[in-house]
Amino acid sequence: MFSGQKICVNPVNLCQFLFIDSPGREGEKNYLLQRSNTFVSIIKIKSNFIIRDFQIICYCFLIGLIISTSGCSKNLKVTNKSFHGIRSWLYQLQNVSISEIAKSPYDLVVIDYTKDGSENSAFTKAQILRIQNSGKIVLAYVSIGEAENYRFYWKKHWSKTNHPDWILKLDQGWAGNFIVKFWHPQWKKIIYNGLNSYISRIISARFDGVYLDRIDTYRFWKKRGFVNAEKRMILMVRQISQIVRQSGIKKKYVFVQNAPELGRRKEYLDSVDGIGQESIFYKSDKNATSLDTRRFYFKYLSYFIKAGKSVLTVDYVKNRNNVKKTYFLSIMKKFIPFCSNRKLDTIPPFVLY
Repeated sequence: MFSGQKICVNPVNLCQFLFIDSPGREGEKNYLLQRSNTFVSIIKIKSNFIIRDFQIICYCFLIGLIISTSGCSKNLKVTNKSFHGIRSWLYQLQNVSISEIAKSPYDLVVIDYTKDGSENSAFTKAQILRIQNSGKIVLAYVSIGEAENYRFYWKKHWSKTNHPDWILKLDQGWAGNFIVKFWHPQWKKIIYNGLNSYISRIISARFDGVYLDRIDTYRFWKKRGFVNAEKRMILMVRQISQIVRQSGIKKKYVFVQNAPELGRRKEYLDSVDGIGQESIFYKSDKNATSLDTRRFYFKYLSYFIKAGKSVLTVDYVKNRNNVKKTYFLSIMKKFIPFCSNRKLDTIPPFVLY
């Protein structure tokens, strides 16, 4: 339930968080920042100065200068709108309340097209319209790289050991999810080929578009010798995009999740409106993402930024300091951040920045 709570991001305090408590840094970690009446000054940097921090230090100094000269006290309003005018987003796949989402302050929301995964609980046009009438973009979540045993397409006689040959095996990370040969004609028919496909159901409910997950399944197959796995995944996304963009829905948005390296391919970039990336900064409150992994994300997400696409981020943290740091670092990269628990079953306090 949306509580109306807000977390305010104070850039000066975030500068302190950023340098005193940044996980995974080499050498001395206690970079100290102090705010005076007119500026943020760096008063102490011990041992090895790391060049990659210089840009962030400059940002901190600039923000402090803006605060002191503009009369702002606690909160700095940052204009960080994407190409689509999106400044905030909500990602909730369980325990969805249409009324609470409609009342929430987010610009874009990603939900399942059904309340509990079953066809009987699919959201109606009227319910989706209620969210849209509150000024929000509404995208429907779709896993295109894995089959889920609670979906409309799952046959009663299928099991962990008894299923079609295009379903490979259970995903150990998620109960009821099975890795599939996503290029198989039968799977394509389920997802987007045909009047009764997954995508056609979403279009019929008048969502504003789709949010395609498990793009990164192509990596699994590529490691196993399927050299064309990447091209096949790009083709699948392009074909889904064509169907969505030729449909009768109003906004026709196509977002993908993870596998940002595909952004180096122009045909892929041209077929999507944005990307969502998980765990850029944190996998959990106690598990920060490594610097090498962050650099990987930054490198390939920059393709989307340069192409004018929206970059959404989701980090699975609840600690307030971690949330604030995540938002601050995301904003500096022109990302649109969101933090929640891994179950994505709640509307967390809205972060004001």
